[in-house]
Amino acid sequence: MKRFLFLLIFGTSADIAQAQNDTVGVYLGDDSLDRIFTVVQVEAQFPGGVSGWTKYVQENLNADLGAKYIPLRKGEKMAKQTAVVAFIVDKEGNISDVSVVNPGSIHRKLAEEAIRVIKNGPKWIPAMQNGRPVMSRKRQDITWVVTAD
Repeated sequence: MKRFLFLLIFGTSADIAQAQNDTVGVYLGDDSLDRIFTVVQVEAQFPGGVSGWTKYVQENLNADLGAKYIPLRKGEKMAKQTAVVAFIVDKEGNISDVSVVNPGSIHRKLAEEAIRVIKNGPKWIPAMQNGRPVMSRKRQDITWVVTAD
């Protein structure tokens, strides 16, 4: 029998900036508030912080998918796959542009599940730049680990 575990690894907006070669938004006046920031003074965060995010994912992620779509090869005691999910948190905390940035490294159904969980979550607390809410790019890793009993 397989057992399932998932891990959450928080990435920073700077990680996404490097991965996608985005420019860094700098607050220059009201017109720049519509930019998507990749580096901010205060990061966007899930309500309740890391513990709130962990609880939300535990309660909403379909745990059975890991055991279903991650094969344990003969002699293996553990196998894992990680969905690296990028998304935007807007000035009101809404989530948009959710995508898996490593689709070739994870089963399609696990990627779809990671996207679903992030898209269907509650509003986030938006990032802040110079005391004002701004749009920011975030990254979230969700790792499924399957072990043999």
